Amino acid sequence: ESDVNINVTMENVTPVTPHTVTVAASEEYKVSGLEASYVAGDTVTFGVRAVNAAKEVSSVKMGETELTPIDDNLYSFVMPDADVTLTVTLADVPAVPKFNVTFERTTTFDVFGIDAAGYTEGSTVKFSVRAVEQDKVIDSVTAGTVAITHVGGELYSLVMPASNVTLSVTIKNAADAEVTSTILGKALAEARDGLTMDTVYEERQQYYNNDGTPSGSPSRYAKRVISEMSGDYNRVTRYNSQYDYSGNFDTPIDVSQTTPQNIYMFARNPENGYLATTYLGLNNELIYSDVLDTAKVWPASSC
Repeated sequence: ESDVNINVTMENVTPVTPHTVTVAASEEYKVSGLEASYVAGDTVTFGVRAVNAAKEVSSVKMGETELTPIDDNLYSFVMPDADVTLTVTLADVPAVPKFNVTFERTTTFDVFGIDAAGYTEGSTVKFSVRAVEQDKVIDSVTAGTVAITHVGGELYSLVMPASNVTLSVTIKNAADAEVTSTILGKALAEARDGLTMDTVYEERQQYYNNDGTPSGSPSRYAKRVISEMSGDYNRVTRYNSQYDYSGNFDTPIDVSQTTPQNIYMFARNPENGYLATTYLGLNNELIYSDVLDTAKVWPASSC
C-alpha cells in the first residue's frame, strides 16, 4: 500500500445577501410585479399605474435616481447591493379642451340638442333647427368656414374644430320654399292653405302553388281615396273597391262610379296632441276620439 496525499484549497465565499424593494403604500396608485427580495445584479421589473383616471404617473424614483419607463407604466432597474426604496409621484391628467357651439337667440327660430358642456375636437355635433312661426321655414344654417351637413328635416351636424363655433340661421316664408324632396313633402307644404288629393290605389294579386307555379288567373282591385286637408283637419273619404279579373294590367280600373264606403275626419286633439277622429256633436261641439296611443303624438304642423 502507498500513501495518498489530498490537497484542499479553501477560498473565502462572499455570502449572498437578499435585498428588498419597498414603496410607500397609497390608495392613489398600485405597484405590481415586485418580488419579496432580490440579490445584487438582478433585473427588477415592475409596473405602476394611477387608480384615479384623473391622475397619471409623473415620476418613479429609485432613491434619488429617476427611472425612465421602458413601456407604458412599466419600469426596470438593476438591483444594487442594498435595499431600495421607490418613490412614486402622480400628477393631474391634462384636461382635454372642449369648445362651445353658440347661436344668437331670437324669436324666429329654435335650436335644440346643443351640449352646453362643449365638445372635443373631432367630435360630431348633431342638433336641430326649427322655425317658430308656422308660415316660416329654415333657409340656411352656416358656421363661418365650418361645414354644416343637413342630415334631413330639422337635423343638422358638424365636426367640431379646435375652436368655438357660432351658428348663423336665416329663415324665409314657407310659400317661397321649394319642396323638391318628395311629392308628399310638396303636398304637405301646400296643405297649409288647403289641399285636396284624389288618389286611386291599385293592388295586384297572384296566387302560387307550393311548386311555384301560378294558381288561377291574376287579379287586381282599385280603391279611390279623397283627402281634403287644411292646416288643422284632414277629411278622408274612402270608396268601395272595384275588382278586375281580366288579367289585363295595362288598362286602369274605372272607379268613377264607386260609392263612398266611409268618411273620416282626422284632427289633432287639442287636449293631448294625439291624432284623433272627430265629428260634430250636439250644439255643434267637436267630439274627438283618439286613434293613436300616447307614444305617437301628431305634430301641430302636420295634416
